[in-house]
Amino acid sequence: DKYRYRLRLEINPNGKGRIIFIGFNPSKAGIKTPENYKSDVFLERDGTLNICTLTAFFSKFKELEIINLFAISDTELKKNQKVLNDENIGDFIGPKNDDSIFSAINDIEKIENSKIVLAWGNLDDKAKKRAKDVISIVQKYTKLPLFVIGKTNKGYPIHISYLTHL
Repeated sequence: DKYRYRLRLEINPNGKGRIIFIGFNPSKAGIKTPENYKSDVFLERDGTLNICTLTAFFSKFKELEIINLFAISDTELKKNQKVLNDENIGDFIGPKNDDSIFSAINDIEKIENSKIVLAWGNLDDKAKKRAKDVISIVQKYTKLPLFVIGKTNKGYPIHISYLTHL
C-alpha cells in the first residue's frame, strides 16, 4: 500500500492503556495480507516497530499505536526530506492522514493510563511546518500531555528507533 495511516497492536494483555508514538513516516512494517498466503493477515516487522513493541510491553501498556507526520510508506523519505515542496507535500502527508490522527487522538482520550510520545527526529523546513500542524491537531483534541523521550542535537524529539525506555 502507498499509505499507512495507523498501526495499532495489542502488545500486553495484562497491560493498561495505550501508547501512541508519532513518528516521521511509516516504513514497510505493518499488517499485510499477501495474495498467496494461507492466513488472512500477518505482521511484517522492522527495527522501529520492534523497539516500539518492546517499549510498550516493558512500560506495561496494553496497546501500541503508531501514527506519523507523513503517511506515505517510504523507507527513504526521512533521509531525503528535501524532496518535500509546496506542490507535492500533500501526496506525502496522505489524503486521510489528518483524519486518522484525529481518530487516534479521539480514541486515546477514552482510554485511561495512556500516553502520547513525539518521536520523529530532525526535520527540514517543510517537515517542521508539518510537525507544528500535527501538534496543533493533537493538542486541540486531547488534554493528555505530549512526551519526548529525548532530543536530537537540533532540539527535535528523537526518532523512535532511538527509544529504549519510558
